[in-house]
Amino acid sequence: MSINDLLDSDVVIPGIILGFILMLIIVIPASFSTARKTNNNIYGANETGNITKEENAKIIARRSNPHPLNQTLNVNSVVFEFTNSNRIELAIKDPDIFGTMIEGDYGTLQYQGKKFIDFKREKKL
Repeated sequence: MSINDLLDSDVVIPGIILGFILMLIIVIPASFSTARKTNNNIYGANETGNITKEENAKIIARRSNPHPLNQTLNVNSVVFEFTNSNRIELAIKDPDIFGTMIEGDYGTLQYQGKKFIDFKREKKL
């Protein structure tokens, strides 16, 4: 059997198509799994990473650094200090929210693992 006979057979083309479909079935779920692991590393998911917490906090510092992969973008983060003196630094994706945060503000912080959800500022008397 020569190569030409093999290419002319009715098995090769369906075999290539089946191989391509199987590759897609394997590659697409694997890429979703990789993306999920990357997000978990970025946002600090752990055993309690899926629980939304709400605590009183004070804004200690604001930071804006160049993105490590794209220097034209900035990564904005805020350091919050809780009433028990523990601190956490959270990335703030929305520049409008980041822009309204001022060092020294008190309020209620909602977060999930290391993922920022919301900060409600308390009115100063």
